[in-house]
Amino acid sequence: MSKLLFRSAILSATLLATLGLTATAQVPGTTANGINQDRKDIRQDTKDIRSDRREVRSDRRDLREDRKEGESKSEVRSDVRDLRQDNRDLRGDMRDRRQDVRDVRNDKDLRSDRRDIKRDTKDIRSDRGDIRGDRRDLREDRKEGEPKSEIRSDVRDMRKDRHELRTDRRDRRADVRDVRHDRRH
Repeated sequence: MSKLLFRSAILSATLLATLGLTATAQVPGTTANGINQDRKDIRQDTKDIRSDRREVRSDRRDLREDRKEGESKSEVRSDVRDLRQDNRDLRGDMRDRRQDVRDVRNDKDLRSDRRDIKRDTKDIRSDRGDIRGDRRDLREDRKEGEPKSEIRSDVRDMRKDRHELRTDRRDRRADVRDVRHDRRH
């Protein structure tokens, strides 16, 4: 009987601790602290899974011993209940760990998308500068009466820079959409 009370007390403590960790593990972080917290949650969930597996093995062993020794049906039922509860705890901890791994992965994707946005913004600024320079060259060539081949070359450069600007803007819009999509889901 004391074995049963001890197991129930440990089971209750484990369940409360698991519920507390589950509540904190459900909110994905988006900062470095969030990622570190998710990694801590993964480590803790891994430890919980190990202990739950040990409890399941212990409960199976107890159940086999009780059946072998011909214990009362209430004792066997109690061991079966403990085994089922420990299996539930194990599945819950495994689910929590998978969620934490997804949170870490999603946080890394978000950081990567933000990095892409910064890079695209820098490219856009660079392209705008190139276009300004091309316009200046074109104006100077026309003022100085340069040959048409030189002017055509400058026009070609300006068109190429405009095309790059459009491409960079399109890439940046796509990255912004990715970040917004990641935030919603």
